[in-house]
Parts: sequence; C-alpha cells; structure tokens
Amino acid sequence: MAVHTIYADRGDRGIEMPGGLWFTIVGGKISDIDECVQDIDETDAFWGAAG
Repeated sequence: MAVHTIYADRGDRGIEMPGGLWFTIVGGKISDIDECVQDIDETDAFWGAAG
C-alpha cells in the first residue's frame, strides 16, 4: 500500500485528506490498483458521485 495526502482544487472548492493506493501484484506485475480515501462522502461531494 502506498499512503499519500490528496490535494486538489476544483472551481472555488478544495480538498485535502489522507489516501492510499492498494496494489495487487500477480506474476511480478501490477494487475489491479484500488484507491482508498479517508472520507468517501466528502470525496464524492467534491468529485461528484459515480453513476
């Protein structure tokens, strides 16, 4: 897992929160990456919910 802080500006809004990327490695190669955020509701409100 790679841990980082997310910083972004969008219009007149900004977001800053801890996050992480979980890598799945198969046969020595990355096969999947899952993003984890501290507050999914805040993230959805900032970026817009999928769907």
